[in-house]
Amino acid sequence: MVDKYFYIDKALAEQLIEQANSGKYEKGGTNSRVAILGDYAILKTGNIEVKNTDLFDNQTIPFDKVVEKVHALADVGVSVVPIIGYCYNENALSNYGSRTYAKGYIIQQRAKGSELWQRRLLPSVVDRTATSEQKAYLIKRLEELASAPQSQYDKFISDLKAITDAGIKVDPKKENFFYDAEFGFSFIDLNFFGEPLFERQSRTPHDNFIEYALVPYNVFANRITNFTRDEAQAVWRANTTILDKCVRALTNIGIDKADIDKVIAYRKYTETSPMLVEADLYFL
Repeated sequence: MVDKYFYIDKALAEQLIEQANSGKYEKGGTNSRVAILGDYAILKTGNIEVKNTDLFDNQTIPFDKVVEKVHALADVGVSVVPIIGYCYNENALSNYGSRTYAKGYIIQQRAKGSELWQRRLLPSVVDRTATSEQKAYLIKRLEELASAPQSQYDKFISDLKAITDAGIKVDPKKENFFYDAEFGFSFIDLNFFGEPLFERQSRTPHDNFIEYALVPYNVFANRITNFTRDEAQAVWRANTTILDKCVRALTNIGIDKADIDKVIAYRKYTETSPMLVEADLYFL
């Protein structure tokens, strides 16, 4: 095992990994599992990038550069969750062209607050109905996000731009954004390099960036068919406020309102398509 415990004592890191492997993993995404232990999050993954010859020479480990860049962002006040150490098995590698990934463990500080949208509490996109628990969760979360000050949305958008401008890839899965009423929004799972979203060209000059920036707005909540009239009105009011704050934050960094409107219209149209995967339907 190759260990890179940059900002954590090795003995503590090994203890946390041992505890996580004793059955503490709670959740995870593609090819990964996460354990929350006190102030730490331990990610067991097969996606540690140890070689990328498109970007670096053979001696440079891309993940080291990611750790370095994310810490630099945190040092200037960007709300990212830094990686404090990791280790990987040099004998468990997967090669994909110019890139090589290793199995191992990533240790991070625990993010403040909770996932922006908790997957287990979101209703099915197939039948578009919600249980009582799901209704209560959606309404409470939407109202909490609607009551967040504009300054938190402004920082969310400026942080997103800072991260992508630094070349770090943002994974738009709902569990990779956290929210805390006092602290605001934060970003986790920043493990790869990618194109700056702000510069990538597509339907509008900044549409990919705009789509990511609109993650707090949950258009699918507007489509639930078994809300009562009062519940539906509460969802609509909260969602409208959230969208307004996201749009204002985007225009504050110079994105044209017409471009934002095009992305919103496109996502609302495609949201009705049965071809979209479940994860996509929970965003615009």
